[in-house]
Amino acid sequence: MQGDIIKIEPLFASRPYEGIVDGYHGDLRYDIVGNVSSTTAQTLCAMLGYGHVGFSGLPIPGTTLYYFKKDVNCSGTERSISECKGDIEYCADRKYYHCEFMAQSLRLGRVTIFCSDYKIQELRLGSDGKLLMEIKGRRWGSCIDYFTTQTAQSACRIMGYSGNVTFTGLTGGTNDEEIMGTLVCSANATTVENCELKHQFSYQPYRLDSACTQYVLLTCGNSNTGR
Repeated sequence: MQGDIIKIEPLFASRPYEGIVDGYHGDLRYDIVGNVSSTTAQTLCAMLGYGHVGFSGLPIPGTTLYYFKKDVNCSGTERSISECKGDIEYCADRKYYHCEFMAQSLRLGRVTIFCSDYKIQELRLGSDGKLLMEIKGRRWGSCIDYFTTQTAQSACRIMGYSGNVTFTGLTGGTNDEEIMGTLVCSANATTVENCELKHQFSYQPYRLDSACTQYVLLTCGNSNTGR
């Protein structure tokens, strides 16, 4: 065997490149727990075939641990998680016979990674006024969390509008575009290169009950481009 393999447990079927990371040593499955650096997250993404892009989210607490690797550290050149720092441990060998207690008391949460560059290609308003971001040819809604007046003004300017700007949150329906995260633009931004995506699970636990459900409903002023 060349080394351990890793797999992603995605929360959304439409995003197989995001999720909780599981490790496998032959037939033995183990949890990957603790905090990992950006370099380690990017290296794990590369092992999964998504290239050297990505970041880690908040660890998922409350896991019942049996076999695990803690605080995995990769330098960026590894091709298997076996080559990264971090050994497989068995919680009972550490005299933590109640493994769930160990996970909670030591706050060892499972590692989540997000393997995409999330480069925004275009901003537009939907027919109902939702602010939409185009990323890799697909449109995503912006979450209302952390959305600011500064970003609202910049987004309207980028889309060719001037004048008064207002926004509010709107709960989406089942057929709406998915929410990836929150649009964040710098002051006086004039192009999408001055904006970025603040991924919703970079500040929320990776759980369905933490997923954002409030879209940004944006009203811009007058169109300068005939849109």
